[in-house]
Amino acid sequence: MTTSGQHETFRLALSYLERAQAELREWEKLRTAGKLDRTNYDLVHAKYVAHERDAQKLCEALRRAAESELGPAETELRQHQRAQRKLIESLSSGGVDARKVNEQNRSLTEQIAAGTARVDELRAIVSAESTATLGGAIEVPLEEFPKRLELVELSAMPRRTLSPQEKNFVAGVIMLALVLGAVFGLAVIRSTVRAEFSVSERELQTGFVRVQCKNSGNRPVAFYAPWPNGRPQAPAGAPAPNRSYGVLLFVREAGGGEMRALEGAAGVWKFRGAYLEEGAPVEVLPGVTESIYLDLKRLREQGLTLDSLALEFSRSGGSERRREEVRLGS
Repeated sequence: MTTSGQHETFRLALSYLERAQAELREWEKLRTAGKLDRTNYDLVHAKYVAHERDAQKLCEALRRAAESELGPAETELRQHQRAQRKLIESLSSGGVDARKVNEQNRSLTEQIAAGTARVDELRAIVSAESTATLGGAIEVPLEEFPKRLELVELSAMPRRTLSPQEKNFVAGVIMLALVLGAVFGLAVIRSTVRAEFSVSERELQTGFVRVQCKNSGNRPVAFYAPWPNGRPQAPAGAPAPNRSYGVLLFVREAGGGEMRALEGAAGVWKFRGAYLEEGAPVEVLPGVTESIYLDLKRLREQGLTLDSLALEFSRSGGSERRREEVRLGS
């Protein structure tokens, strides 16, 4: 089942609650074991209790919003199902345009499928006891949860006139934002996309150049190593082109000459022990630094005798360009 933003927001909120409760339990175990002094315990314990309280209120607000939508969604689904049954009965009784009935039936079938998925999703939110029933916990640092939960993007909201049910959900989200002490609209304005890059030569002896991508904003970014098609542009259909960064590779071979862009630079970048497929970005979460390695051996296997190389980082569209050169020798 395809999940909506409402489902993922609740899953994130429940992940926040579970994480806060787990941290609180661990901290209490340490105190019971006598491994913490009372002053330090009280300060950190109060922080975890506050996280748990906020997460609990957050889950309750989102659950109530789903409950308010569930009844009308079930009613609408039953209406579509009744309409389909009547349509099929009219076809069996004869005297109707079969072609027109088939078209109407296809439309109703699509509406019933969408309605069923929506009802199932709302029921899952209302009845969920843990994230296990929602696709599993979302693993981010505890302090990151409040930031991500405040950043509900307006672009994800419908552009058409909202139905009463959708208005109820929006009201629930606004109430949620107030619970967390943040105004919904201002949270969107505070959305920041920023990535920083660095190049390390420490791994040259082992045949690698390490590139680090640090997400210093508050939204996840996609990092392409390298940019597909040799252009600093997220590929068509990319889910977040405005949050995409990438790198282009330039080389200078032994004997001098100008730096040139290296075509076919895919398949030489390694991330977490595996080579990246062309066009597959690395997701970098807010506050996280990921390391990607350029395999010099694979470059030399292409017949290159490298004197130096340059890495040019940029944001999708070619902005925020930054270039670093690495001298290699033969």
